[in-house]
Amino acid sequence: MNITLDWLIGLIEGKGYLGKQAKYYSTGKIFYPYFQISYEERELLEEVKEYLGFGKVYKVKNGYLLKVFTKDDSVKLMKLLEGKLKSSKMNIQYEEWKQYLSYELIPYNELSRDERIKCDIARKRVENYYARKYGYKRKRIKREG
Repeated sequence: MNITLDWLIGLIEGKGYLGKQAKYYSTGKIFYPYFQISYEERELLEEVKEYLGFGKVYKVKNGYLLKVFTKDDSVKLMKLLEGKLKSSKMNIQYEEWKQYLSYELIPYNELSRDERIKCDIARKRVENYYARKYGYKRKRIKREG
């Protein structure tokens, strides 16, 4: 199949998704943008991947996904899609998605209570990982009361 940019834009508008994923750290939260196309045929997604020059194809329950996660690849995709999307739904997703390409840390003290709890859990997960890896135990603080 000979893929053209117009055909790819149509596929993205029909089967694509531009989203974000939050990662919590002890110091705050970062949103990572990602892009995916879901399709039933692996071969087609492999051709799209080859056309783009980046991405990875995964097997999922109902078919396959082409995913783009890295910042460099997301910036390339942003430049490719700029001004070419036709549907309003996809344009809204695109504009929101572009905002997360900065990978800026949202500081701990600016997060909501629930988000701070997630950061605390992430910190404890890292501490437990190093405790298991290097064999030391976290110091327990005795609470009075």
